[in-house]
Amino acid sequence: MNRVFVTGGSGSLGKSLILNLLSTTDSVVVCYSRDPHKQNELIALMGNHPNLRAVVGDVRDEDRLKWMMRGSDVVVHAAALKHVDAGEYAPGEYHQTNIDGTENVAKAAVTVRVEKCLFISSDKAVAPYNLYGRTKAVAERIW
Repeated sequence: MNRVFVTGGSGSLGKSLILNLLSTTDSVVVCYSRDPHKQNELIALMGNHPNLRAVVGDVRDEDRLKWMMRGSDVVVHAAALKHVDAGEYAPGEYHQTNIDGTENVAKAAVTVRVEKCLFISSDKAVAPYNLYGRTKAVAERIW
């Protein structure tokens, strides 16, 4: 059985991915996010699925990432601040999550020797003209 570690697992994209994984595989899936309320909603939606693990944590915390990621076969990095307009007024927050957080996930995955890693980006990174797109473009280069 594989262990799949999903950052941003309680967000819209992470949640969809986790629902799909749990309904199509026998993998243990770890939902790593900083929102315990959304994690509890996911757990309830899945009817306390025995292969779902919810872990509160932030991609800004590299040490916690390493600790929680240990034993994972696959990492999917879906965590990001994604609201285009909000990013224009909180550039430091977007930098810390989308850029520094991505670097932390990549470094943690290398440190704990995760076999496969996937990064979720955005079409906004192709020709970025706003802060969100720029942070995702930099994150792509880090990944």
